[in-house]
Amino acid sequence: VTISDHDFWEKCLAKIKKEISDENYSTWFIPTRLHSITKDELILTVPNTFYKDCLLQNYREIITSAVTFFAESSVEITLQIEANPSDPLQNKIMSPSPQHSDSNQEKTFITANNTINPKYNFENFIVGSSNQFAHAAALSVANNPKVTYNPLFVYGGVGLGKTHLLHAMGNVIIKNDPRIRVRYLSAESFTVDLIESLKRDDMRNFRGRYRPLDVLFVDDIQFLAGKERTQEEFFYTFNALYESHKQVILSSDSYPKD
Repeated sequence: VTISDHDFWEKCLAKIKKEISDENYSTWFIPTRLHSITKDELILTVPNTFYKDCLLQNYREIITSAVTFFAESSVEITLQIEANPSDPLQNKIMSPSPQHSDSNQEKTFITANNTINPKYNFENFIVGSSNQFAHAAALSVANNPKVTYNPLFVYGGVGLGKTHLLHAMGNVIIKNDPRIRVRYLSAESFTVDLIESLKRDDMRNFRGRYRPLDVLFVDDIQFLAGKERTQEEFFYTFNALYESHKQVILSSDSYPKD
């Protein structure tokens, strides 16, 4: 394997996938794209500053290890925002520098909808007697967010299409209003973000990533069970959005009382 291979980043991704959970790989690495590569530098594009921060803070060593393994030499790794590829970000994986956010970067984050998977839609969702009400409620929320069923709680067993419905709603909401601020993430990702923000004493930016949203999807909310500090922060986030008449959509494979 050489640094000039056209599928170099795909090989790195395959190696990374073996080292982390499928959920984390799908959430954080599938949206990455290879922008350019030379013998000295690898430039990746990511959807927004939130992805950039998470990758640098949580997966720096894993990315560096995979790139070094295939390049067989030291390669500088740079992340830049997908929507503005001409401006390399300040943070580089092998030579990190203090982050300096500006209004343009913040705007890039809150208008990005890349966490919604376009392959999930209502057209390819199979409706049956067991899920027709959930489907109807989801369709209603998708076409009238903040009006019907707010918050919306989607309950169902593992593999029954909860995540599909959440993404389908997101796709319709974005199609109807491309400017709307939407974020989908798992409860596990919310927890990781909170923990890292607490470690850095950076709760202001943490709250700034969620509270300006118009629609928040949180998948597998049952993951927060027993995590009191995360539950507390999610409660504050939920209240801030609800009181501002923003849409909150949750899914779980456990009843709310559990």
